[in-house]
Amino acid sequence: MGVSIKRTVASALVICTRRIGDVLLATPVVRSIKAAYPDAAVDMLVFEGTQDVIAANPDIRRIWTLAERATTGAQLRMIRSLWRQYDMALSVLGGDRPILYACVAGRYRIGTLGTYNNSWWKYGCRSIGWGLIPWR
Repeated sequence: MGVSIKRTVASALVICTRRIGDVLLATPVVRSIKAAYPDAAVDMLVFEGTQDVIAANPDIRRIWTLAERATTGAQLRMIRSLWRQYDMALSVLGGDRPILYACVAGRYRIGTLGTYNNSWWKYGCRSIGWGLIPWR
């Protein structure tokens, strides 16, 4: 089952909540989104302390930061801030938090699924058309 994305995407969020190297390796995703949707405003969500590696990237409009060990309250505030703010949200990681942020942030949600037994809720999200792609 493929996910069809509308022809115009005004805003996109790329989520990469890992270390500096992972954030740096996610920048081609930003470039690809800008190539496909030149007028789209692309933002990134990263851990605090990793934002400097992408701060000068002209393809990124805004950088959201979150503490690596954020409190539940901080995570809920982030979810409230991101809630349906983007046409497309893409998680480059298969973890629970990045997938959750993608699911709440975008009308179109794209991410990856691992083969872990504790990923049952992500497979449920996939079955209702959330655009999560299994690893094979």
